[in-house]
Amino acid sequence: MVGKAKFVLREAGIGPGDKVAALSGNRVEWAVGCMASLSLGATWVPMYEQQRLTECEYILRDSGAKLLLVGSEEAYDKTRHFLTRPSRNPAFAQGDALPVINMQESETISSLKDIWTFDVVVPARMARVTGVMAAEADACFASAVVRPDDVAVLIYTSGTTGTPKGVELTHRNLCTNIEGMWEVVRPEDMPNALSLAFLPWAHSIGMNCELFNMMSRGARVALAQDMTTIASDIKEVRPNILFAVPTLYKKVYDRIQDKITSQGRWSRWLVDKAVAVAEKRLEILREGKRMSLGLQVQYEVLDHIVLSKLRDTLGGCVRISPVGGSKMSLPVTRFFEAALGIAILEGYGLSETSPLLSISRPDIQIRRLGSVGQAVKGAELAVVRDGLRVPEGEEGEIWASGPMVFRGYLKKKEETAAAFGEMDGKKWFRTGDLGTLEQGFLTITGRLKELYKLENGKYVCAPVVEKALLESAYIFQVVLYGADLPFNTALIVPNWEKLTAWCVSKKLPGLSASSSKREIRTHPEVQAFMRENIVLACKDKMKKYEMPQKWLLLEEPFTVKNDMLTPKMSIKRHAVIKAYGSALNAIYDQANVASYPKSRAKETTDTQQPYEDALAA
Repeated sequence: MVGKAKFVLREAGIGPGDKVAALSGNRVEWAVGCMASLSLGATWVPMYEQQRLTECEYILRDSGAKLLLVGSEEAYDKTRHFLTRPSRNPAFAQGDALPVINMQESETISSLKDIWTFDVVVPARMARVTGVMAAEADACFASAVVRPDDVAVLIYTSGTTGTPKGVELTHRNLCTNIEGMWEVVRPEDMPNALSLAFLPWAHSIGMNCELFNMMSRGARVALAQDMTTIASDIKEVRPNILFAVPTLYKKVYDRIQDKITSQGRWSRWLVDKAVAVAEKRLEILREGKRMSLGLQVQYEVLDHIVLSKLRDTLGGCVRISPVGGSKMSLPVTRFFEAALGIAILEGYGLSETSPLLSISRPDIQIRRLGSVGQAVKGAELAVVRDGLRVPEGEEGEIWASGPMVFRGYLKKKEETAAAFGEMDGKKWFRTGDLGTLEQGFLTITGRLKELYKLENGKYVCAPVVEKALLESAYIFQVVLYGADLPFNTALIVPNWEKLTAWCVSKKLPGLSASSSKREIRTHPEVQAFMRENIVLACKDKMKKYEMPQKWLLLEEPFTVKNDMLTPKMSIKRHAVIKAYGSALNAIYDQANVASYPKSRAKETTDTQQPYEDALAA
């Protein structure tokens, strides 16, 4: 397939240095098109299937893409106006063409020569390629001289804080990261590796850590149908390695806990006993000690009766799970490690580092829960403050050096220069993340841009507070706000299913299972209950000034569709604050904050709900 794809791409004029963009979800044709493009010396420019049209246009213009591959006819219809003349549709009889669409010249993209659909155009073109032609394309592989420092992939940052930037990743960058993954999980340790791909390949985690890494091992990758079918897909595929994000595990954990809670007293006791025995066993293994015969027998019996049933929720075969994108909750990590026997390998990195910089190891004795592991092969990490390394264990900005660090941002010299620093006579990438290094183990503590001062001059690290709040089973998503203000406010998306069930169980006056979200979120007893949850989640984890003093309960979640989540499920903080700007302004206005006008949230008329009535919180 790759040979045929190379032939049709070369026939279309694709060669060294050209940009081939893809607007599609994960599919076989995506991988084939990527491999064919790279072997021709072209640069692959992936975009998310849910990419907003304005972002898509920006990326195509900025990258200078020559060819766009799209995953559906719908995507073709949305993007066809980027061409001066639409491409010929091979589904028509030879010689027939689609009519030319009259477009404003400003709407077209001069570099873009054609748009192909994976469902129609690509199969039709490849069907005309004979075995001889494909063999000829393979024979011509050497004609595209690909050097290690040539740009292989141009990934645009998700834009959680502003305009996306094109991250230039070279062949050396990508291959170095794959070598690092080989050292962490050796092929002989998982000779029949099988993963279920649901993380988008348009992101460096899905693309390099999973797709390229698994392909380099000759391993198998099954494709999830979509995000809504993961639960059934995982049971059908039964992967033994799962590349995931913390959100997945949090959702599975909550569902398991809900199911346990709904059981009878005896069943709940049995599950609690099984988990407790499993946790004790895990600690003994972590310390390198031998288990007593009694504990071993208890574990085997309870594993057969209880724990094996819990493992079935993830197919029953998952042994290793590299996790990245955000921080895992410790209780959730302990549960899956002990009860389900999954080695959770928390990792850390950025698009600019291909992406992996550090990751936990499968060996339980050298895996430290709460950290993101040790540096991968070739990576050097340092924690820096004011241009100097800090003493071990102290917090500072994480700097990284090594062959996995990107070449630069496309056409952005100033931003590229600002992303690097000099230390020890060497060039380092400044990640913008805060962390500590102890005995080689890296722990993420926050992000510089998400660290702000309150009006009293005291610092608040928003992600730390948000992480604590998310420990509550009644909080699904949260964004903290309060820079230059006297107190913090939390924008909270509750776990509506659980909150509604709680209201029904408490028989709150005026509420029922059919009550609207508006009725629930404004009810005084619900507000009091959420206050209790917030206090409990923050207790003993932070100072009082860091806790949110006010909050808004939001009816709609942050999603990709409403542009408050990136396709890799990161919250677009600036978009959320803008959307709820008027409600935030009203909170501080009501609190008579004299200094507030200088720090007012940018307002938008597109806010989902006015939320004036929620100010009683």
